[in-house]
Amino acid sequence: MKNNHLLNLIGEIDDRYIEEVIPVSQKKKVPLLAKVLVAACVCIVVGLGYSYFNPSSIESIIDNGSFTNNSAEYITPIMVDGYKATYEKMRVDGKRLKSFVGDEYISSDSLKWFYVEGYDNIKYLVLEDANGKLTLWRFSHFNVTASETYTYGDVLRLIYNVDCAEDIVSITTSPFNADNSDAGKAMQAEVGTHTYTDRDDILAFYEVVKDVICYGPDTDNPADDTRFTYSFSAQDGHYLVAKDGIYGTRCISIKFTDGTTHDTWKYSALSGSFFEYGSIFTEPMDESDVYILNDIFGIK
Repeated sequence: MKNNHLLNLIGEIDDRYIEEVIPVSQKKKVPLLAKVLVAACVCIVVGLGYSYFNPSSIESIIDNGSFTNNSAEYITPIMVDGYKATYEKMRVDGKRLKSFVGDEYISSDSLKWFYVEGYDNIKYLVLEDANGKLTLWRFSHFNVTASETYTYGDVLRLIYNVDCAEDIVSITTSPFNADNSDAGKAMQAEVGTHTYTDRDDILAFYEVVKDVICYGPDTDNPADDTRFTYSFSAQDGHYLVAKDGIYGTRCISIKFTDGTTHDTWKYSALSGSFFEYGSIFTEPMDESDVYILNDIFGIK
């Protein structure tokens, strides 16, 4: 809204609404400044109300991340297109979830799962139990057997409804905290956080990651962490030091067109593969794909 238009609207505020909060001795004339203050207060109230009820603020009501207790109370499987998807319970006051309950996604026995209002992706799902209690759950990974795999393309398609690079707005990378000493933090600052919005880069990234094969949790890393060496690699090339992990790893956050983000993947240029917390690893990628990602992320 242009400044002149805003001032015109403020000037049209009826004086009697402002006079009610101004002492009698000051009612000779209501100054424009008072109108500005009242209008500002109205904007703040409306803005707060919108941010609270706006579905895009679902993450703003999460108190302190997910529960880390690996039990049925905090981890639950949900079948998604033939995959057993693992969801983690989030720390949220159930009363605040009422305005975020969308259409029903799936129900079984006395449990009902709902989309988050305004979204058709299933990164988050709201659970209502038999007593009407609401809890929020977030997708973690697909839990597959030792002989099964899935691709990152499956995650994008089934969880986020992302079918092509056009569904991606940006990719943000940040350094891996492999060393939190003063020297390590200095290296992290040197790597820095970067956001990529070039459409060619996003297309190249999508074409690589959609075919990356992922294994289930608690598996051994199938990739050699010293598979690729760089200018920052340990001198003899046979072992890793903290700086290798910092310079050669990128934590990735992907923003989609609906405003949702995905931020659990970590790319290792040393092994030419991805990994996630919980000992989740991917199959080593072809060298050509590694070089494509390195070129986008400036890893040399």
